[in-house]
Amino acid sequence: MMCHASRIPLSTSAHSLAPTPPSPSAVIRLRPLLLPITVIGIILNVLRLLNTMRGTRKAMVVTVEDFFDAFIPTTPQKRTNKAFHGWDKFPSMGYHEISRRVSKFLNKTQLISGSSFIPIRERNRDVNVIWAALWPDGQAPVVERRAPQSVSLAHLFTMDLPIIFRNWNGEDPDGPFAMTLRESDVTDEQSALRAEVFERVLPLFMYQQRTHCFAIVVIDDSICILRVDRSGIVSTKPLSTSTRDGRVLYDFLDCYSRLSPEERGWDPTFETIPHDSPLGQHMRDRAKQIEGEDEAGTYARSVFAKSLDTTWPWLKIAVDDDTAAGGRREFLVGKPHYYTGDVFGRGSRGYVALDATDLDGRFVYLKDIWRPLKTGFEREGVTVKHLNERDVPHVPVLVCHGDVPGQTTKSRDLWIRYGPEDASEEFLDALSKHQHYRIVTRDVCKPLEDFTDSRKLVYAFWCCVHGEFIRKNLPPKYRKFHQNVTTY
Repeated sequence: MMCHASRIPLSTSAHSLAPTPPSPSAVIRLRPLLLPITVIGIILNVLRLLNTMRGTRKAMVVTVEDFFDAFIPTTPQKRTNKAFHGWDKFPSMGYHEISRRVSKFLNKTQLISGSSFIPIRERNRDVNVIWAALWPDGQAPVVERRAPQSVSLAHLFTMDLPIIFRNWNGEDPDGPFAMTLRESDVTDEQSALRAEVFERVLPLFMYQQRTHCFAIVVIDDSICILRVDRSGIVSTKPLSTSTRDGRVLYDFLDCYSRLSPEERGWDPTFETIPHDSPLGQHMRDRAKQIEGEDEAGTYARSVFAKSLDTTWPWLKIAVDDDTAAGGRREFLVGKPHYYTGDVFGRGSRGYVALDATDLDGRFVYLKDIWRPLKTGFEREGVTVKHLNERDVPHVPVLVCHGDVPGQTTKSRDLWIRYGPEDASEEFLDALSKHQHYRIVTRDVCKPLEDFTDSRKLVYAFWCCVHGEFIRKNLPPKYRKFHQNVTTY
């Protein structure tokens, strides 16, 4: 949970009726709650991850023609009628040999210059995990023929186009990603394969600035080409690599090589800051300035200093401001203060940040989310601004906010276009469209696990109750509720 300390003065008649702060004796009695409350935060994070894994029905299959029309804004230039000879023998091979041969096949096409597919064999809980991915030359993991690879954090920041290898014994002609209207209709085999896809694409959404990504699934001697965004998975029908259908993979790689980074799924509204650059050094220097700061400022600075982890990229992130000031603003950040480990949904990240136009100014908090585009869901910044203007206490003070232009999920559009006409509103609601959104506030949040004093934790909860009491005593038309409370 994120708690904020407000500096807004009270100016409402309801103040005299507000709850009084907890007494010291009450705080002492509540001290044993500190550990359970922290554990609850951890449990909520685990439940969020499990909910992502249960979202296995968020998949659908379209024809190759529809897939290319929707997601590939270019046409193949190097046409071929070749099939992938030898793939019909894959069912009799081990996954490691298959991944090695597939990577070799794809690299020999030389369709994606400057990058190579690398076969990966990781050791995870005494089990070999086999997969492959595309890396820029010079930034890939070292291939060890006999020993398992070690995929470092640095490799996860640059990997692209993961390849998953699985068996499939299902009878559905649409393959493992066929649309199902109910979660109970997803078979165990489908669920296991889709969960493996989640595991492979999760690093791209967690460690990179992504709007979507593509992936390839090798199923025996067939392939599926996937596009994944925050709403779900869209897959081609299974394509046999031992027939002329195999040329579709050539066509896809040819087109993929000419896609822009934005079309491949990279967010263009951020810029990497080299750690040893003058700007990077200024971030380090600012993290050491301690003059004239209060307790909240000290906490914000300590979190910012901790975020300057040299194993992570430091970024300049743009926010298109929808407040009266307008325009585009930029903020400097390091490692996220928190980030949710999920593929579908909001994908929330929080950063302690510096305004790029005021490098010696106060630290602020930048939240990056994918908000659902649903009726009744107000943008968080609109609600926060509304509460600020009415002097509701203990609400973060808005600096700026805005949608990221042109960044909405596309999966739901295809479900509506090609899905069954009898899909229920509940089903379509679960496949909600999402819009990339950023909000910056003056107050820096503090997660539950960072509280070491039970009195301050209890006081923080009292502030939440106090602010809610004041909000509920506003005139009815002003009682907007701050819907997006982040727990982790």
